Amino acid sequence: MDSWNSPSSSFYGFDSQGSTPILTNPAGAVTDAYAYLAFGTAWQGGNGSTNAYRYVGEYGYYRDSTAVQYVRARWLAVGTDRWLSEDPIHVVRNLYLYAQVMPQVLNDPIGKIATIRAACSGNPDVDQGSFCCSQIH
Repeated sequence: MDSWNSPSSSFYGFDSQGSTPILTNPAGAVTDAYAYLAFGTAWQGGNGSTNAYRYVGEYGYYRDSTAVQYVRARWLAVGTDRWLSEDPIHVVRNLYLYAQVMPQVLNDPIGKIATIRAACSGNPDVDQGSFCCSQIH
């Protein structure tokens, strides 16, 4: 996490939802593992590495130290199906629902409209159990 390819660098492993189930070191060994319940509640959470990009982190979801997560246009209450502010473009009936209460199928990468999530950075050939890697630097 310090600098590009230093011994202390970590790499994100993203799943098909865009969440981070693992961090690896430059040798490819898993250093941290994460698991999530629906709507971002941590079920299992790492070995102490700094990582704010956990639940749907590939899309820029950033979790601070509280139970809220920044999703570019607004804040999501982690563990619920609710935004803390209404949908700024008013395209759904309930303006506070996250991903139309279907986070296993939809995500909302900009905090404005739910979309069908792409499997692992847009690769439809990657199955649910696979992940893609991007480096933390």
